[in-house]
Amino acid sequence: MKILSLFVMLLTLVAYKVNAQESNCEKFKNGHFIIPKDSHAPESTIIRNGSIQTEQVKGSKEVSEFVVEWVDECTYTLTPTAKTRKLYKNLPKDATLTVEIIEVKKNSYIQRSTSSFSDFVATTEVIKVK
Repeated sequence: MKILSLFVMLLTLVAYKVNAQESNCEKFKNGHFIIPKDSHAPESTIIRNGSIQTEQVKGSKEVSEFVVEWVDECTYTLTPTAKTRKLYKNLPKDATLTVEIIEVKKNSYIQRSTSSFSDFVATTEVIKVK
């Protein structure tokens, strides 16, 4: 009986921990963000407001625009708009990016990004600035 009680308590703690992280993702659904420069890409700025996200690489005049769809509390997809498809003509018609928030910090989060057109997986920190 003690083992069963311990198991139930452990399961409750794990479920609480998972739910606590998921609710922390809410504060990153909208806002102004920066992805710092790293070995894979230059610094970029993101503005996410409702169902639209724009991205601009530092030093570039081009602004990419995506439709945001939240799959769950910490995962969303980005689908390029017609405007972005015109900028990047080689982008597949069915291109989709999937972003999973895998760790939440005070003013930032770690995301894992994948796409429907590449095997590349990017893990980056995103800092909320506004």
